[in-house]
Amino acid sequence: MTNPWRRYENYLLGILLLILAFNFVDRFALGLALQDIKTDLALSDTQLGLISGIAFAIFYSIMGIPIARWADRGNRRVIVSLTTLLWSVMVVLCGAVGNFAQLVLIRIGVGVGEAGCVPTANSLIADYFDRGQRARASAIYWSGASLGIIIGNLVAGWLDRFYGWRAMFALLGLPGVVLAALAFFTLREPRAFTPKPKNSLPQEFTGAIERHARPSGKDIVESLCRNATFRYLVLGQSVLYFHSYGVLLWQPTFFVRSFGLTSGELGTWLALVLGGTGILGTYFGGRLFSRYTREDERMQLRAATYVFVVVALIAISLVVIVLWIN
Repeated sequence: MTNPWRRYENYLLGILLLILAFNFVDRFALGLALQDIKTDLALSDTQLGLISGIAFAIFYSIMGIPIARWADRGNRRVIVSLTTLLWSVMVVLCGAVGNFAQLVLIRIGVGVGEAGCVPTANSLIADYFDRGQRARASAIYWSGASLGIIIGNLVAGWLDRFYGWRAMFALLGLPGVVLAALAFFTLREPRAFTPKPKNSLPQEFTGAIERHARPSGKDIVESLCRNATFRYLVLGQSVLYFHSYGVLLWQPTFFVRSFGLTSGELGTWLALVLGGTGILGTYFGGRLFSRYTREDERMQLRAATYVFVVVALIAISLVVIVLWIN
């Protein structure tokens, strides 16, 4: 007989995976629609770069910190529901904009909402899965990003092809509204069910213990800055996303302009190449880490580093080959 607790853990992971998937759908759908948006609203490439990059990224990164701080202390079921609802509604509204200024404001709203997805979900996963299970659970959760690549390219590409970019955004935002409702009504905040230990300590001592258990924002920043592993991870992730998002967002426009592909054709190819391989790599990478480095986070980080180095060398080689051919 299946353990009800295990059933709920799997359900929680499934809901968080789907939320992450539609969190990523918007970004790749935007990349496919950039050329159509440019033509419809008479925008320059600089303006396209602002709405797809800076306007989103600045608020996504800045708002992620206070939202994560809220997740440290608050009800994460409520946080993930509200932020999912916010970015989903904003994605729907992308289809109703009439000029550049409106689109910038809407993209800022999308960035603020999407900033609450990953930190809150990671916090919940850490509570529901023990140390030996987290690599596998995280791999399953992050396969939602590859699922988002598939939906954001395949489905969005053909929606844009047949119904236009405005209808595409309206339809892609609606599943997020449903997921926000599911998260709010079916997920549970484990802190609400954790019994408080009984003790006979005086009130001033229990208050001091609680303050120590909940360090200030200043203490957290100072502690993280002293941690060499954290500093290198931030640097590495910053370089990785600077490169990958720049390529992924402008790659569809390059193929549309250079080879005359339609958004539907291009979305199909990108979904197969990027999404399919991404799901396989994420899932099996997590399984391998769980099996061979279950209690060794140092080896997990080293293995991930080796993989990124190999991928970087392959990417550089491809660029050199393309330049040499041309």
